[in-house]
Amino acid sequence: MNKAFKKFTTAVLAAAMGVINCACGTSGIAATRNADNGAKDTDKTSSEVVMTKVEKEYYAMLENPETFPVNFVYDNKYYAGFPKKHFQVIEKTEEKVDGGTKTTTVFNFRGELNVTLVSAVYPEYSAFDYTVYFENKGKTDSGVIKQVNAADIALDCDGARLKGIYGDYDYHYLPYDFDLGEKAVGFKSTRGRACHTYFPYFNLEAKGNGTLLAIGWDGTWEANFEFDKAAGKAHYTGTGTVDMCTYLKPGEKIRTPLMAFVRYYDADEDTAMNMWRKWFVDCNMPYEDGTRTQKVQPHDSVLAIYDTHNLNGADGSITEDRNTWYPSFSRFYENGGTADFRWLDAGWYSDPYGNTVPEDWWGTVGTWEFDEVKWGDGAIEENTEYCEKHGSRTLLWFEPERVTHLDGMVRNYGYDRSWVLSDAGNNNAYLHNLGIPAARQWVLGRIISAMEKSGASFYREDFNMDPGHFWSVGDGYQGKDRKGITENLYMQGHYLLWDELLEYFADTGKCTYIDSCASGGGRNSLESMRRSLPLNRSDSDRTSAALRLAITQTLTRWLPYSTGQGKEGTVQIGPGVCDTYVLRTANLPFIQYYIDDNFDYDLLKKYKKERAEYEKYFCKDFYNLTPYRGENCTTEWTAYMYFDDEIDSGVITAVRPVDCDIEEISLSVKGVNPNKYYRVRDVDGKLDIAKVKGSALIKGLRVRADDPRTALILYVESL
Repeated sequence: MNKAFKKFTTAVLAAAMGVINCACGTSGIAATRNADNGAKDTDKTSSEVVMTKVEKEYYAMLENPETFPVNFVYDNKYYAGFPKKHFQVIEKTEEKVDGGTKTTTVFNFRGELNVTLVSAVYPEYSAFDYTVYFENKGKTDSGVIKQVNAADIALDCDGARLKGIYGDYDYHYLPYDFDLGEKAVGFKSTRGRACHTYFPYFNLEAKGNGTLLAIGWDGTWEANFEFDKAAGKAHYTGTGTVDMCTYLKPGEKIRTPLMAFVRYYDADEDTAMNMWRKWFVDCNMPYEDGTRTQKVQPHDSVLAIYDTHNLNGADGSITEDRNTWYPSFSRFYENGGTADFRWLDAGWYSDPYGNTVPEDWWGTVGTWEFDEVKWGDGAIEENTEYCEKHGSRTLLWFEPERVTHLDGMVRNYGYDRSWVLSDAGNNNAYLHNLGIPAARQWVLGRIISAMEKSGASFYREDFNMDPGHFWSVGDGYQGKDRKGITENLYMQGHYLLWDELLEYFADTGKCTYIDSCASGGGRNSLESMRRSLPLNRSDSDRTSAALRLAITQTLTRWLPYSTGQGKEGTVQIGPGVCDTYVLRTANLPFIQYYIDDNFDYDLLKKYKKERAEYEKYFCKDFYNLTPYRGENCTTEWTAYMYFDDEIDSGVITAVRPVDCDIEEISLSVKGVNPNKYYRVRDVDGKLDIAKVKGSALIKGLRVRADDPRTALILYVESL
């Protein structure tokens, strides 16, 4: 745990929030916590524990489940929480998870349903989360469940603001800041890809105190916020599977989203957001491999689509084949190029009639069988082995939720026609219904087979359609009182597909994380981020440095791990410029190199050496040193920094863009101790301050770039 967090949890939680005592037998927590978790009280016996305010809140809800902030209507009766009159505990278990303790409580509800509450508390991070499952264990249909609020919480406060960012696609993570005293704010995401248009992460701030919230559900969702000035309360409701109203057939199970909360007290926005990042990294981010010894590490990758001389305009990746891979990659490695992953994107599969696919990668998906014309006679295996011999494992693209040419799929690939959802408006774009177990198992087998054949190590999953309408069509086939059932079963099936794949990856030495892509950043809720990484955080991120910097300024506060695209151009699919400026503005935990005939290998070697020093900071605290500039801004400096409180050092990226006439800017450095001394140096050797006090850095560090289109890297190191 870093020093900022120690300071926060000891001084702030113990003093500002108050510390209470609770018998171990009541809370189920183990021995007295140390100072990192609240405050030591040596007068307490070993039968007592010291708890933070968040633990007090959390365990009080577990011990009094009627207070749990969930409500719903069942069989036309309203239920708030899990009152003991109607919910009898039939099982309760506890286990350790990353950074916390998970409790699973199973209730029998009215003798008709099993209701399972899976919850966890993370004391050192002032966080807790939970998910609720409703399962029909009987032999007849259940009553109708509707109006489910997965969270319904009122917070005492004397004013409230809602801060956050919009989603990808329409807004490219544009920030917002609403005064809830002026108006209530609501978000309703119905497209079915959770992070397009809106973004299911929020900061409900109340004059220095507040709650960071997340809805972990990658289908439809809704969140509403309001402030009642007279009552002095901010009110939040949130849920997934919008407007669900369904009975359950025998054996069926539905669930709420993962609802996550990180509380903060007497903390500014930067401190609060870095609390979130710390909790996200330590308690949510996937592991590097099946040994579970370290969280996923920074990586880089190489893509050869612009090196084939066969770009077709539909999607460059479809141009790769048995004839292009060796000239591309032998040139890359022979020139000293290195990368952790070789990225093989769309277009490697045959169409549903067994034909090669020269152009239309989008309209021919579904078989997940290698195109023999492109990759037959052992070419794909040879490619993977060659790249791996040179240090690059293979990332392989899939899109398992879309099916095309249904007749061909049924005739040639053992596909069952009943597995698709169709709107009858586009007969060449069917939704593969992952809510059907047999359908999930079929595609699971196809994915594993392709991963085995190719020797690929990293599974990339894309999704290029909005499923919301298809789910509604599926509900219609179910009959009356089944609204939302298709989506809920589907999304459960999707998470289960990922869990089954991750189990296979762990057993076979592959990467135990998934690249989550849905036309860019469409599906990156917290539930997905516990299994995956948002490598293509936006399709538009493949264009300008200005857009890339704007996304970094906002999204990085919420999602610590994402990818920078190592090219700058005017269109998403097309060659672009790669130079020091581009690479430094794209410097993120995962970076993509696009090689072509003009690729500068000396530049790559220099950048990788530079990156090796920088990358240790990626998952540490993050601060914006300039205001949000906007995705089209080319006239104002942008600067941000990472800071590691454990080593009391950090790194600044300061960018003077292409149309900026300002040569010099003063940056108020963050994270540093005002009473300590630091050295400041840039990697280009133009600035080296041997000794400067933290207070002076906070007041302002003067940074200069003689020319526009310059990106500076400056280290701030404790002496």
